[in-house]
Amino acid sequence: MSADQNIIDLYHGSDHIVELPTFGIGKPDNDYGSGFYTTRIIHRASEWALLYGTKATRVSHYQIDISDLNVIELDSYGTMAWVAEVISNRGVTSAIAREFSGEFVDRYKINTSDADLIVGYRADDSYGDVIEAFMSGEITVEEVQRLFYRGELGEQYFLKSKKAFARIKFIDAFTPEPSEQTGIEISAARKEVLHFLQQRRLQIAKRYQVPEISVIDANTNTYSYNRELGYYERR
Repeated sequence: MSADQNIIDLYHGSDHIVELPTFGIGKPDNDYGSGFYTTRIIHRASEWALLYGTKATRVSHYQIDISDLNVIELDSYGTMAWVAEVISNRGVTSAIAREFSGEFVDRYKINTSDADLIVGYRADDSYGDVIEAFMSGEITVEEVQRLFYRGELGEQYFLKSKKAFARIKFIDAFTPEPSEQTGIEISAARKEVLHFLQQRRLQIAKRYQVPEISVIDANTNTYSYNRELGYYERR
């Protein structure tokens, strides 16, 4: 990081160098919508780049001055705010999840329309099952958070506004080195998550009752997030 605490380093993993991120380009059904996705974690950007294969992968390095940007950190609003933000952009696939998703988003999605930069976890495709399981009433908010921490998907910095795009400065780029050990660790974590979800579905088939806070409970009652203590309180 720069000596100026308001200037931070960001990294973007891709199959090519991105010297000039362009506002208005990108798929609207990504985690936080259409924009530019980066991270402050170099090895995480390298892992994301290597998803494109090993022949043509690049990590682009930037700096950005966030001194007067509106930065929204979703973690400070709780797991349900993060889930609501992701499903409002990515949607859900199962009929059961769709049944609950509309009201859940209405209740727990925060207003990010004026955000310049959004900070939050990355919900890659292989972890869509975790969100689907929550939105289908199979797991709790606490279990969602635990499963994503276990997977170590990493925190991403999402450039949303023209102002943020105008601030980002390209520094350099490099070719990431494949890490066999990292691949093994990620694969093991994801297998563990998949096993947990399979076991939970077996429990439900045997009439297991999912405790608080499930999506059904969250839509029936209203919860607020206590930022200081880091838990949800029923209002």
